[in-house]
Amino acid sequence: GYASEEEVDSEVARRIQRLLAQSSIRELEQHFGKSLAQIRSELREQLREQLVIDKMRNKIIGAITATPIEVKAFFDAYPPHKLPYYPVQVVVRQIVKYTVNKETAATYDLSGPFRQPIKEAGAAYGLLGQLRQSILNGTITFQQAVSEHSEDPYTAKEGGLLTDREGHTRIALDKLPYDVYLAIEPLSAGDISLPTAFETEEGEKGMRILWLQETIPSHRACLERDYPALQQMTLHAKQEAALQQWLHRAQETVHIVIAPRYRHYLTMVAQD
Repeated sequence: GYASEEEVDSEVARRIQRLLAQSSIRELEQHFGKSLAQIRSELREQLREQLVIDKMRNKIIGAITATPIEVKAFFDAYPPHKLPYYPVQVVVRQIVKYTVNKETAATYDLSGPFRQPIKEAGAAYGLLGQLRQSILNGTITFQQAVSEHSEDPYTAKEGGLLTDREGHTRIALDKLPYDVYLAIEPLSAGDISLPTAFETEEGEKGMRILWLQETIPSHRACLERDYPALQQMTLHAKQEAALQQWLHRAQETVHIVIAPRYRHYLTMVAQD
């Protein structure tokens, strides 16, 4: 593998920019005990080596896949007591209407693609209540209502589907925002909450209804419920085996010395 100067320069610039977003140049130099130029130079050599390893690793494992037959064989051979244990998980969707008070309306930017005319909380509550009833009556689906009415730019394009910080759509109860947990806690699977007030991390206030689409009981991983996770486990196992095989074969033909700080990084693909 080979890392071009352009690739190295780009990665160095990205890393330095990330560091400077968290502290000033002076603070950075005091922390490392070196000038910014020295930090940049040392980082450049480290990143060059890392990029070469990345390319080597991708060349070895990039084309590896895990077929359904392989996933089943992996699952059947895996010690049952070592399979991942999943706590109770839920699938939740939402319809959001943002609200403002009349006296503060002028300070809000309504140019966003999902933003509708300004509503007070009472009006938003009434509209969401009507939508809830229409969904329960079967005159509109929840996803249709999301598409036509929800104002949250992050979930509206996904049918209102909530995710945890890792992007998983099946969310463990202890990873739910507390206000979401309180709203769905009394619900059964398939129920829709009454409109409830909420506030985003940015301080924007709104009203929403939440659909508890599914509740998955706590369980050991199984093919029926957890195929994507088991497929990833199978893929990681195949990648790890391919890397170990490559290292063994290479060390038989040439003398390879891998710096200690990279050995773990090269072989622990399963943690990527």
